[in-house]
Amino acid sequence: MKYPAFARIMKLSLGSRMIKQPILTLKRWIASALVLFLVLGGPGSAFAATSFPDVPEDTAWTTAINRLALLGIINGGADGLFHPDSIVTREQFSKMAISAANLATSDNVKMNATSFSDVPSIRWSSGYVRTAVQKGMLTGFPDGRFRPDSAITYAQALTVIIRMLGYADGDLPGTWPQNFLAKASALKLTTGFKYSANSTMTRKDCALLLNRLLGTDTKLSAANGPSGSSSGGIPYAESTGLFKTVIILADSSVDRTLDAGEVRTDGGVLTNGTSTPMAIGHDYMVMLDGTTVTKVYQANSYVQSF
Repeated sequence: MKYPAFARIMKLSLGSRMIKQPILTLKRWIASALVLFLVLGGPGSAFAATSFPDVPEDTAWTTAINRLALLGIINGGADGLFHPDSIVTREQFSKMAISAANLATSDNVKMNATSFSDVPSIRWSSGYVRTAVQKGMLTGFPDGRFRPDSAITYAQALTVIIRMLGYADGDLPGTWPQNFLAKASALKLTTGFKYSANSTMTRKDCALLLNRLLGTDTKLSAANGPSGSSSGGIPYAESTGLFKTVIILADSSVDRTLDAGEVRTDGGVLTNGTSTPMAIGHDYMVMLDGTTVTKVYQANSYVQSF
């Protein structure tokens, strides 16, 4: 059995001189971290419990649905169900994309005029559609319509995601949609999918793709959020400020160089500005303002692979 987070903790802790405590203290901390990690269940426990009665606990898309629901990117119906097999429309995917890009501000999503004859200002999705088009995520059709009620296709959904990562049409040799499908495959976004370009997408399909998007490195600076270099940037969720995953290596109880409220992580020293304790041995999804943690979404027992 592999323990990726614990291995990373040991490597980062033993391979540095940042934690300046007696060896006995460090050994005690290592033992405590291991016990904590094993008690919490090891790999497979993060996001295992489902938030929706119609989402099984152990499927390829359970973690994705629960993570995205926690982040407010997707939600269930008024009946409390997720309806994982329901087909997603273009306007619904616009909302998902805007939320994943951390752009769902009141100004961006309020009902507003669009350039499409079939998306009037009074339509619930008009703000999402307008913003998604402005950010270059989606486009309309030559006849001047957006076709909000049409199902989003596999090729269209992947095109949106690749554009969100900062890739432009000119970056991808070949013709659409094969060039975008090839790039999505190279980025391992489509592992396990057996769809053709025109296949429709279910809610569980979209959740899985968007969850993978969050952990995929960005390419270039794009209108939908800052990113890294052309050789590989930073995870999309971090580039948009949605969240960053950090492992807690130490706090002031084991590292005297830290002030109360500070924690040492695999990404440096952070100040916990929330009322949520951040325990050694956990990794957390957090929202940051500089080096201050402003929101803690959830504690995991290992680093989730996207």
